[in-house]
Amino acid sequence: MHLKINNYLFKVSYNSFFQVNPFICSELFKLIEDYTKDSINILDLYCGVGTLSVVASINASNVLGVEINSNAIIDANFNKLLNKRNNVEF
Repeated sequence: MHLKINNYLFKVSYNSFFQVNPFICSELFKLIEDYTKDSINILDLYCGVGTLSVVASINASNVLGVEINSNAIIDANFNKLLNKRNNVEF
C-alpha cells in the first residue's frame, strides 16, 4: 500500500508499522518539521517504515533510523528513495 501525507509518499507493507490516523500523522509531521529546524544529527528509535526519519531529514543534516522489524526497514529504505532523501540511514 502507498500513502501520501502532506508532501510525503510512503510504502507500507502489511507486516510493517504505520500510524493509522492520517490526521494525526499530518499534524505530527508539521511538529517534526518545526522542531528539527537547524538540527545536525537526529536519532529515530523504533522508526518503523521511516516516516518520522524522512520528515526530519528535510531540516536535519543526518538522520539515523533504528528498527528491529526487518520488513519495516525494507520499506524505510524504499521510502527514503521515494522521497529523494539522501541524508537518512536505516
